[in-house]
Amino acid sequence: AFRGNAQIMHTVLAILFSVAAADGHISPQEEDLLRRASATFGLGSGVYDYMKAQYFQEKPVERYYGVLESSPDDSDDTIKSNYRRLVKEFHPDKIQAKGLPPEFQEFAKEKFQEIQNAYEEITKIRNV
Repeated sequence: AFRGNAQIMHTVLAILFSVAAADGHISPQEEDLLRRASATFGLGSGVYDYMKAQYFQEKPVERYYGVLESSPDDSDDTIKSNYRRLVKEFHPDKIQAKGLPPEFQEFAKEKFQEIQNAYEEITKIRNV
């Protein structure tokens, strides 16, 4: 039903990562399952790597980059572009307009705030 809808697939993968991160670490079996889910959803290894960094990095700055699907080596323009794309994908009004269940709406609201916070922190760090 959601084939081809990258936003929903991204959200589902993020929920799976959140469940895997509940105990604070990722087992080899969980990692294998998450990699296969990412590939099945058509999201690719880049999205997988960024999500893994988002949920399993210890340093806050690395987590901020992970949230924005970026790296410290990316340009300010690339980071801003990723930020804008993610804000558009997870905007609560957009999710609500799609008629998705309340759980997805709540997740999108939390993710949206997390994206906002990560971008604010990275712009402070980079003096942008």
